[in-house]
Amino acid sequence: MTRFLERLFQIRQRDVLKVLLLQWFAFGSTGAYIVGRTIGDSLFLSEAGPEWLPELIVLSSFVVVAAALFNTRCVASCRLISVIRVTLVLMAISSVALRELLVSGSGGLLVVSLVYIAAEIRGALSSVQFATLVNEVFDSGEPKRVFGFIPLGATLAGIIIGSSIEGMVDTFGSINLLFVIAGIELTMLIPLALLGKQTGPSPRVSPGPRKSASASMVADILTVMRTRYARSMAFLIAATVMVGVIVQFQWKTSAAYYFDDDANELTTYFGIYYGVVGVLTGLTQLFFSGRVLRRFHLIVSLLLFPSALVGAMATILISSREVVLLWAATLARGCDVLKRTVNEPAIQLLYWPLPSVVRRQTISLVGGIVKPLAEATSGMMILGLTNIISARDLSYVAFGLLAYWIYQATRCRKLYLETLSRSIRAHRLELDGQEFLLSASMLSQVRERMGSDQDADIHACLDLLEEGKVTDFEPTLIAVLGRANPDLRRRAVNLLGLTRSKRHADNVRPLLKDPDVSVRAAAVKAYRRMMGQHAQKELRKMTNDPDVEVRGEVMANLVKAVGWKKSQFSIKDLRKLVRAKDERTKLVGLNVIEEIYQPSMETLLTEALHDESFRVVRRAIDVVGHLRNETFVDHLIDLLRQPTTATPAVHALACYGKKVIPHLTRRLSDPRYPATIRAETCRVLKRIPCKQSLAALLGAIEDESEEVRDEAISATRRIFAVRQITLAQPVSDRLAKLYHQEIHSYFQQLLDIHTIESFDDPGLLSEALRHAATKSVDRVLHLLAIRHPEGDFETIALSLRSPSSRLRAMGRELLDHTVDDENRLPVLTMLSDLRCEEKLLVGRDYFRLEEKSVELLLHSLLHSPNEWIRAATLYHLRQGRSSRLLDDIVASLADASLMVRQAALQALLIMRNRPKNKDIRTILKNNGDTKLLAFLESGSASEPEPCPAPATPGEGNDEPT
Repeated sequence: MTRFLERLFQIRQRDVLKVLLLQWFAFGSTGAYIVGRTIGDSLFLSEAGPEWLPELIVLSSFVVVAAALFNTRCVASCRLISVIRVTLVLMAISSVALRELLVSGSGGLLVVSLVYIAAEIRGALSSVQFATLVNEVFDSGEPKRVFGFIPLGATLAGIIIGSSIEGMVDTFGSINLLFVIAGIELTMLIPLALLGKQTGPSPRVSPGPRKSASASMVADILTVMRTRYARSMAFLIAATVMVGVIVQFQWKTSAAYYFDDDANELTTYFGIYYGVVGVLTGLTQLFFSGRVLRRFHLIVSLLLFPSALVGAMATILISSREVVLLWAATLARGCDVLKRTVNEPAIQLLYWPLPSVVRRQTISLVGGIVKPLAEATSGMMILGLTNIISARDLSYVAFGLLAYWIYQATRCRKLYLETLSRSIRAHRLELDGQEFLLSASMLSQVRERMGSDQDADIHACLDLLEEGKVTDFEPTLIAVLGRANPDLRRRAVNLLGLTRSKRHADNVRPLLKDPDVSVRAAAVKAYRRMMGQHAQKELRKMTNDPDVEVRGEVMANLVKAVGWKKSQFSIKDLRKLVRAKDERTKLVGLNVIEEIYQPSMETLLTEALHDESFRVVRRAIDVVGHLRNETFVDHLIDLLRQPTTATPAVHALACYGKKVIPHLTRRLSDPRYPATIRAETCRVLKRIPCKQSLAALLGAIEDESEEVRDEAISATRRIFAVRQITLAQPVSDRLAKLYHQEIHSYFQQLLDIHTIESFDDPGLLSEALRHAATKSVDRVLHLLAIRHPEGDFETIALSLRSPSSRLRAMGRELLDHTVDDENRLPVLTMLSDLRCEEKLLVGRDYFRLEEKSVELLLHSLLHSPNEWIRAATLYHLRQGRSSRLLDDIVASLADASLMVRQAALQALLIMRNRPKNKDIRTILKNNGDTKLLAFLESGSASEPEPCPAPATPGEGNDEPT
């Protein structure tokens, strides 16, 4: 089964199980939402009628926003899978409890309203949690076809469960479907448990000071509203949501009147509707939406949905009199098929020209603020208007909103073209790893830029074409073949070769005689791809080309086209290339071997692995890694002992994947092999994160060689961070004990080096870090990173302030692993004596902070339980960054730590509005602090000594990166 899915959908075998489990989860979450929404709508309309529907829409929108914010806070402080499990259990319990209340008859309208609100919360939370779970299981480097295949479970749920609701109502009754919801949600715990075994527990987010949610929200709103294009998009989506709420109200109202508030009839109708819509959505996605986006301009995709709604609203006004007819309202509501399949993908295209920072903020603003506020506004508008006009007459209001919607759509399309043109011209079109889809509007813009006189513009367009569909640009690429720049001609002919279309062979054939060598070589490959075995006539004419690179390309492509026997080449010709004295000729021979490798070429490739030229050896290693032939594993392992070839050999061995682990395990466990090879073996295993690699590394953690131990610890940290593998309890306990012993010995070493008397030095913190920058600290930092992969503040501060460039680089890596920007702020306050370059590297993602926020942050750090953090904060204040925390600094004079008291005294003496010296003496006398009093009386504190800056790379005991 897994092999069938792997071949059909091109999903790697190791990812098939995770994809199926995520589809199971999507199926369950969508199915529970459909059933819950059906029951909520039917029960509320049957019990309360459509008169109370506007009030409920307003109330549910605010409740959903509150639930979403609470979910965000929980995910930020707890494991994601644990949050999802608790959510599912609570929703299941609430379904059962609501069912019992409905059966008992207590609660009345309140209970029915809670069923409706629970369905809204279920839909909002399930979509957010599912998207987060997918991005945690698969990182951005995974194939994009995985992300496109996973939501198929939701589409199947809409078809299957929606179609089966009628039968379930006949069998169980409407109210008892709440049991079905609870059963579905409890069943969803199974794929969650299996996903936990596949990926391990989700990492915890380390607690830390956080900015208020309101401050972050205001910052995002201001950033988005300053961008005209993003502002227009927000207004467009708000209009979309408001019209959708009006259509939804008319639809539910007409259903309530038509079925005379019968709960079972309403449930059956809603179930049939969701089933039919699911089928139509799947068919439209499969056969229609992609063609519309590619063949027509973006404006067509943006206007198709509102144009259909205009026709549906007109139908309601024409056919209905006092009460909206059900078939007309169902037609209007059924336009959601176009919303899901055409309108929403078109809106996703609108995000792409935005810079990545503004794009993320716009998406967050739209999902978390604009949509809920638009829903609440629509609900209040309906609430006020229904007292004056009928539900039918709301279509006039919808017409006004649709006119504004169409205006904003055309405006967005214009701004989209302008922003896209600027992004292409500035070469800053960032896709953030998203699946690339060239819309008709983007096609026109790229075609326009392809005709530019600037080569840089054409290069930027060719970068886009390598991500998109080349067949849309064949005439434009043919025009580029005549450009004077040979690099442009080479890239264009390579892209044309990917089409494998014979009709372009006549355009490529003249390039076989191009004066540039790289263009001729690219034309040989492209021509063979287009003509197949019919290319041999032209290729044979080039066998005597003056350049060896072209001759090698002709050999490889001619053999590919007609085979060795029909070509005029033999192994002897290849042997002449590989054994030539010229380095470039040898590299050409290796390129040919990579293209047409056969077992008879094993000897030639082995000789190249031991060649005198480093470039030849490096290229041979790359070829071996591409071929993944186990015959060369031993040769690659032998190359690990040489510093010049160790890194490329590690990359090549990692390309083999799991099948090379037994070879590496034998070397790692054999003490007869040099420590260098065993250490490099650990680096290879680090690049193959799986349980087999971890099992091989566990024994190496206690190796006699410190070099092997360091690499093994680094590898285990990497595997835990990437895959979150769950270990058996004895193994986990043994690792925890080992890590605890290492950390304990490290801190004991610090206490031996720096006793309490050494705290008299004002620059103690920097000096202590200078002495502690040793290999053992490097190792302990890796160990601490295992226990706190999200970023331990003390660990990061210790490494970032080190004079060792290697430790500083690792500190920046740990800092980048923190999930929330707010968690990095305590570290940034401890970096006042770092070089400007380090500040830029660490703080590159931050905007300017308000002074009040900085004061609150420093105030919390001054009351930290860690004396190092308190002292570092006081040293920060000593630089004069803030003079409003005098009370906190004076209070620090009574700190239990001598280091903190000295730092407080040094900070206090340079403040502008500080107390007088006699007042400070009085405070110290009252505290009984004779050491600081003597220090003050001696006058050595009057002119504080500056904090020593850390050494630049290359000074002191700097280690190589």
